[in-house]
Amino acid sequence: MSDSSHPQEEFYGALRENTVVMLVGLPLLGLAAATLRRYRFQPTIAKPARPPNSRRPPAGLSSSEISLHTNERLNQSVGNDQDVDADEELQGASAAALFCSIALASALGGFLLLQVTSVVRDLVAPSLVERFWHYSFISSSVSLYGLMPLAYLFMEANSTTWFAKFKESLQVASLLWTLELALVYILTRLFGVEAFMESHPWLSALNIVTSLPCGLLCGLATPRGAAALFRSVTGLALPLDHRKRISLLITERDFEILSLENRQHVLQNTAKTSKEQSAVQAHGVDEDLSAASQRIWTLQSEIKDLKAVREQNPIVRGLMVLMLLALGLLGWVAVMVRITASLADHVFGANVRPWDAGTSPPSWWRVSESVALGFFSIATTVGFYQLIPQLRLRPHKTPSRHMVGNIVLLLLVSMSLPLICRSLGIATLAYGPYAELPLFKNHPWAMSFYKAVTLWLLGPARTLA
Repeated sequence: MSDSSHPQEEFYGALRENTVVMLVGLPLLGLAAATLRRYRFQPTIAKPARPPNSRRPPAGLSSSEISLHTNERLNQSVGNDQDVDADEELQGASAAALFCSIALASALGGFLLLQVTSVVRDLVAPSLVERFWHYSFISSSVSLYGLMPLAYLFMEANSTTWFAKFKESLQVASLLWTLELALVYILTRLFGVEAFMESHPWLSALNIVTSLPCGLLCGLATPRGAAALFRSVTGLALPLDHRKRISLLITERDFEILSLENRQHVLQNTAKTSKEQSAVQAHGVDEDLSAASQRIWTLQSEIKDLKAVREQNPIVRGLMVLMLLALGLLGWVAVMVRITASLADHVFGANVRPWDAGTSPPSWWRVSESVALGFFSIATTVGFYQLIPQLRLRPHKTPSRHMVGNIVLLLLVSMSLPLICRSLGIATLAYGPYAELPLFKNHPWAMSFYKAVTLWLLGPARTLA
């Protein structure tokens, strides 16, 4: 009876764990889809009205009227071409949205799993934690090396129909995947399969290729991100006379809105009175009216935000800034202390901490790991956006190709962070299939040099300046 019940218990245990993973993955997929909908560029496609006249101008028109008729038809032809381009952009973005949603959910899952594991690793079953990391590793790898190239190539395809676009992008993606397999084969032949993790040696070889540049760039990105975080927090503070200053800013924007409204009125009168103007001039007037309307809408949004800030209490904002600064400084100190302790262990070859190596560390040391992981992950992500400002997101104005670039960046950072944190000593335990790699473990001198350089780059002169 016991022999037959043991496989049954393993089966139901695995079924429960897979169900939990699915229940956690579905909200992440919904959050990723909502984020894409929030930031993705959505062109407004306005179908022009059919011209009332036929292809030939009516009889009895003068030469100037015939020229005006021809210019109007050319202008409508240009508008139709622009609408077709917008249709193709929207079609390509909508078709690739599924791939982008899966990839973004994988990246978000990697970020959250790194933080949650350090907090609840003693509260849940180790098999469940390993299953989460296994699925996160597989989904992130498939998204980065498979789905994202296919999504980008799909949007760059020159075909017109959906099936033709998919066929063209799949052909080019197949060549890219072949190059990736060749790269993996070369790496495993050079270092040996035993240099990578046992469960997924081929994917880990490919991940090391992407993680090493991210780990090196992390020395530049993390200090920039930490400095940007501290600057943004200090920028939240309000002076005691902020109501007077904000009222002046609101007044300036009100006068600018009045000036733009007067300009709109003049442009509208010009468009009505000059009926004999050419199509090019009419198009220029329409562009000026559209730019003025967009500027008025922006100024009205700024006034709304300024009025909301004017009603806030500067003392409460100051207390909030002090609390955020204290949390940021605590995270920075935790990162520095943990890297320093790990570097001292490598240099002296022994445990330099006040507790014995065989005993469990105190509770504050475990808490410092969670705090350091959170601060380091946020600072590194923000720092990469500081290095690549072109990828910054704008609500409803981010092109689809920039969205793919953002997702690829988040995937790279989320897949590299476990290795980086393990190499720096910020994380003490091995998280899933990422951390215990013989290729890194067999070169302690390289890890010591990496920690020393990171400590120097994360110093107060660069981070807190």
